[in-house]
Amino acid sequence: MKVISRAASLMPILSMLLVLAVSTPACAQHGTGRGVRGAETEPVAAPDSSGQPDAAPPDDATMPATEETGPSAADALEAGRRALLAKDYASALKWLLSAAEQDNADAQTLVGSLYEAGLGVAKDEAEAYRWYGRAAEQHHPDGMARLGLMHATGRGVEQDDEQAVALFREAAENGSAVAQDALGRMYLEGAGVDQNDAEALNWFRASADQGNPSGQTNLAQMFRDGRGVESDDTEAAKWYSKAAEQGFAEAQTNLGLMYNQGRGVPEDAGEAVKWFRQAAVQGQALAQYHLGVGYAEGRGVQTNQAEAVKWLGKAADQGLSAARTYLARLRK
Repeated sequence: MKVISRAASLMPILSMLLVLAVSTPACAQHGTGRGVRGAETEPVAAPDSSGQPDAAPPDDATMPATEETGPSAADALEAGRRALLAKDYASALKWLLSAAEQDNADAQTLVGSLYEAGLGVAKDEAEAYRWYGRAAEQHHPDGMARLGLMHATGRGVEQDDEQAVALFREAAENGSAVAQDALGRMYLEGAGVDQNDAEALNWFRASADQGNPSGQTNLAQMFRDGRGVESDDTEAAKWYSKAAEQGFAEAQTNLGLMYNQGRGVPEDAGEAVKWFRQAAVQGQALAQYHLGVGYAEGRGVQTNQAEAVKWLGKAADQGLSAARTYLARLRK
């Protein structure tokens, strides 16, 4: 059996969380559309086609406040979210800290994310853990999910699979798509819980049904490999497609492989190259390798030695041995 580190196995979830942290309200990540106390929350407008947000983050002067308390938690949270969309992370941190100190669990989760990613502040996993912990104390599903990921990977705290599972389970049962995905991974690996493919499948499906691209990718792989369910390439391709269309690089790579092999979809080298390219520009080493091979062999794209060397080189630089071997053969 191939042994991989816990951090490596959970990396797709961790990578996705960093994107979510700076693009969506925290409560939107657990699929309920509600805050911790069940109040409806309005989504923040996405950037327009130019890549610019609809509005700049508000200045201090535009924020309603009292002389004694400053902006309310709700107002500071909204200002922080708008600053995130504008990629003004220093301002975002200021506003979100204001809300977080008022015990707003959405803000506490986002503050933790900024410390974890080192956006607007020096990277500090211990501080990220502290803020996630404050949100988790309020039973905030995504705060608990993120805290669980830190326990599972030993970042900011000693690794503790059983504690991670406990956090994932409570968050998953309260609707966190991130926690459902992570709990599925723990069942799949038998980490902190007895290994159980059927349970893994159930949690991946719950996450996937909420539109979580990592959950969709894991569900696709269960169908592809026939784990916990009868092997079904068509179903696997369907779920890879859903995740790939959301820009999830791992799914894009796997969907490209399905098109290359004609598994669950008609064999189509051009479609395979399309998905490999989208994943490759995101830094996915296996996609870079297959894109390079496509250019070298004229599969789905016109032969181009320079492009082949470029993409194989990028994959080799990330340590992919197959890319190094193929590159050496090309250069002879």
